[in-house]
Amino acid sequence: MKILFFVDGGFNNGVGALLVEQIKAIHKQYKNIHAVTSSKEQEANLIKALKDQNIPILHLEGLEVHNNYKCHIEQLMSYILDNNIKLIHVQANWQLALVTIARSKLYLHHRYRFKVIYSIHSYRNNLHPIKAFIGRLIIGFALLLFSDKIICSSSFLKKKFRLLTPKIILLPIGVSSTFFEDYKESNTDNLNLVFPAQFRPGKNQDILIKAFSEYVYETKEINANLCLPGEGELLDKMKMLAHELKVEKQIIFPGQCSMSKIKDFYLQSNIGVISSNSETFGLCIAEPYVLGRCVITRHIGVADDIIKDGISGYFFHNKEDLKNILLNISKNREKLKIIGEHNFKDRDRFSWHKIASEYLEVVNKLQFDS
Repeated sequence: MKILFFVDGGFNNGVGALLVEQIKAIHKQYKNIHAVTSSKEQEANLIKALKDQNIPILHLEGLEVHNNYKCHIEQLMSYILDNNIKLIHVQANWQLALVTIARSKLYLHHRYRFKVIYSIHSYRNNLHPIKAFIGRLIIGFALLLFSDKIICSSSFLKKKFRLLTPKIILLPIGVSSTFFEDYKESNTDNLNLVFPAQFRPGKNQDILIKAFSEYVYETKEINANLCLPGEGELLDKMKMLAHELKVEKQIIFPGQCSMSKIKDFYLQSNIGVISSNSETFGLCIAEPYVLGRCVITRHIGVADDIIKDGISGYFFHNKEDLKNILLNISKNREKLKIIGEHNFKDRDRFSWHKIASEYLEVVNKLQFDS
């Protein structure tokens, strides 16, 4: 079964780079996979990475801005027939629309059939609850009609689309191979927390700053620190809050950082902490986990799939919960090392090699479910 896999075309939040990692891992195990990219890369060197691995590419000029849709449909139809494509994997609603029209035309004129997999990466989950619900309803209805299988990266996300449960496959997002290095034990002399995220509504860095300031006030641990990489509309407000609470010297605001720099911050820390209202997956949960760090998080993203309270991390709901967790950890710092070692040993669940193998099992099952 030949696969056509959409990689780029409108993503500007790092998803494109993750999809390239995924298709490269799949291609190493299964050569019958082709990539669809836009003419304008959303992130540098993505197309080069595909070419370096000799992955066949279909370029759709203007895909990232939804231009030339009639031309794109014709290009898709031609490529599908010429290469005998039997499965198309789309990552966004616009891609699903193009593929659905191409699918209808190919069946009408050629009686040609193929199957469609859709990966849900986001659904505007920080909108007003009513708008978020309507958005999920619209996406869900389209997927019910026009997809054969749906990939969700976490149980948290799957629960948002309950009506689609029979079609849903749980498959996590992988963590970059650069995170899979030898174990580096964390220093537990002081609590060092990291949360990389944009400073926007729903990320709740204020909860972290307030809980951290109360922890410092009660313990007098002046060498503890909280690192908050990222930029956004609320950054200045968070800096002002840190100043008002007199912890500005212990809270680091390094701005937007590369993946390599984020990894360095995690390695210098002993806790990854996540305060978001919602994450469809949450690399900010998986990355510290893979590096062997304790994870303190809300019940979001992949957290409920991997975190067992007191074994691989801790759950909190509000500022008071988080402060109490930090106070308890400070009385038993050896627990950080035990949790870190546990997470490091379990890290392969996020390796792209393992995820690619699981993906191909889904493909094989689809092939025989005709």
